[in-house]
Amino acid sequence: MPIMAETSLARMIAILDLFKSPRAAWTAEALAQAMDYTVPTVYRYVRELVACGLLRRDVGGTFVLGPAVTELDYHIRTGDPLILSAARPMAALAQASGMDAVLVTICGARILTVHHELGAEPARMSFGRGRRMPLLRGAMSWCILAALPRAQLRKLYDGADDEAGQMAWEDVLAQVKLLRRQGYAYTEGALDAGLAGLAIPFTEPQRHIVASLGLVATRARLSARPREALLAQLQGCAQAIHEALARTASAA
Repeated sequence: MPIMAETSLARMIAILDLFKSPRAAWTAEALAQAMDYTVPTVYRYVRELVACGLLRRDVGGTFVLGPAVTELDYHIRTGDPLILSAARPMAALAQASGMDAVLVTICGARILTVHHELGAEPARMSFGRGRRMPLLRGAMSWCILAALPRAQLRKLYDGADDEAGQMAWEDVLAQVKLLRRQGYAYTEGALDAGLAGLAIPFTEPQRHIVASLGLVATRARLSARPREALLAQLQGCAQAIHEALARTASAA
């Protein structure tokens, strides 16, 4: 479903939300139909998006994401304080645990992996860096939901047309309350068959960061390890990230 936008700028940027697998190339006419815009409006928006490199022209009158998106991804990976602060502690966590270390954040209605360090036996994850994750599936998503205020959680739930019908609001609340009490989430096969995830919330209110930090491995490997020991490793990694973020703030 396309993002609902009100201002002209927001309506133009919302077009970019359609350019994702499995349909990464669009004509102006198809964009107009999908977004319920007029064709002249779409041509005007597309012309501006091409001019700034966010889209580029392709064969058959289609458009695809442009080089500016790749450039922005580079700047995020090399300049985002959270990613820079998390990279070294997460690499140490992956090495110590032998499992993949994953950092997931929320922005608006998007929950996605922003950093991923491979363990000794890398997990074959479907939801790697940059791919939007389901709202109500997986330890990482549930930890983020548990860290949100009720009003924001309800707004997300109401907007999740594809998923909300799979789980009643009362059941979502009950799950969130359970996770808040125990302080972590553990799931098996929620996103990928044969894989399991263990995650804790990670928040920095002054930086507007609501995230989750987790380990992903095969179900057999993760379930065989003492959970308390893994949680202690996650907490140690989270503390190291907090400390690194504090150093970046003091150096600014």
